[in-house]
Amino acid sequence: MKFWKTVASKLKEAGHVQADFDDKKIGLLFCGGESLKHWITLNAMKKLNRRFGAVVDSDRASPLHNIPERKNNWKRQCEAQGGVFFILRKREIENYLHPNAIKRSSRLASVYDDFTDMKAVFGDNVWKIIRDMSCDEILERDVYIESGVEHHELKEIVQRLLALPDTK
Repeated sequence: MKFWKTVASKLKEAGHVQADFDDKKIGLLFCGGESLKHWITLNAMKKLNRRFGAVVDSDRASPLHNIPERKNNWKRQCEAQGGVFFILRKREIENYLHPNAIKRSSRLASVYDDFTDMKAVFGDNVWKIIRDMSCDEILERDVYIESGVEHHELKEIVQRLLALPDTK
């Protein structure tokens, strides 16, 4: 929750989005894989009678690995209930942390890439480094090219989530 709130706030401060989650009165809740599975399979999110979305780690160990089928199944179920569902391109949210921000945090230098288990390398609370990242660093880490077009994954997810209250 704090990771996504921080990203939205930094994007707003830099003028990439007009509002953040607090401005739009969008609530975020944290739940791990098994909890999310129950939210989706029990149609609990749909029963809230509100627009909803979910963002999950891909858990892929390399770009050659497929997204686990259970996550693709959650995506289909969530979307069938009217929600939006995002599976990160990288292994986990911690893989979006900028190397310079990691260095500034005084963490020991280590070799890692977009599919490294960052929690195993840097510890469970490594995600807190996002607080010390600039918006430019966020956009540098979330960029990818698809069909010759530059995209910013985290920015696009935030934009879609911020649009939820305005969609039916």
